[in-house]
Amino acid sequence: MEHFMYFCITLQQIQPSISDMEYLQVILFVIILIAVLYFGVWQKHAGRDKTESKDKDSCPTPAAHTGSQTEPTADFTGMKTHDLCKALLHELNCKVTVAEDDDDRMEFTFQGETFCLIASDDCLLVSIYDFSWGSVQLDDIDEVSRLRKAINSVNFNFGGLAIVYSIDTESNRMVVHTKRQILVTPEIPNIIDYITAMLTGFFEIKRALTHELDVLRIKATKDK
Repeated sequence: MEHFMYFCITLQQIQPSISDMEYLQVILFVIILIAVLYFGVWQKHAGRDKTESKDKDSCPTPAAHTGSQTEPTADFTGMKTHDLCKALLHELNCKVTVAEDDDDRMEFTFQGETFCLIASDDCLLVSIYDFSWGSVQLDDIDEVSRLRKAINSVNFNFGGLAIVYSIDTESNRMVVHTKRQILVTPEIPNIIDYITAMLTGFFEIKRALTHELDVLRIKATKDK
């Protein structure tokens, strides 16, 4: 714009020496020249911004690399049920001990809890038990009654797992256990996550029973 004003002032100074037509032609030429120069500068900047934007879009983000950087999971193809269970538990860093008197039975520790697993190569179904994780005195009739009600309620509302109890006559206690059966085969997708979820359910149902017992105890206190 400053250049344009300079040209106009200069042309005004020399106007007496040229005709009106020639003056208008020169003014028009200057305007066109300035417009061409301005358009060229704008196009150059726009092209550079577009290139930078394209470079940013083509730059891979960390999320795009997540899949390629993930370590491949172990290959369980062709493994039979018993060995597959052992391999899966080892993948979860569980300490596994196979029973000396029963090859199908193994004990393992997961998140501080000891479980029993029974797996046979003749069957794809595996039984998992969490033994003796709770108990009440048989002499406490009210607590025994509440425990039975709580077990029935939780089993009704909780799918996949079951809470059972046994009577320990030596200690005179009602003892609580949890069990479940799951399908274990190499064809299961994301099988490590699947096994983790199946084991996590044992802790969830335990919390559910504890909560139900607390509700029944509070109710009993209010009813007195």
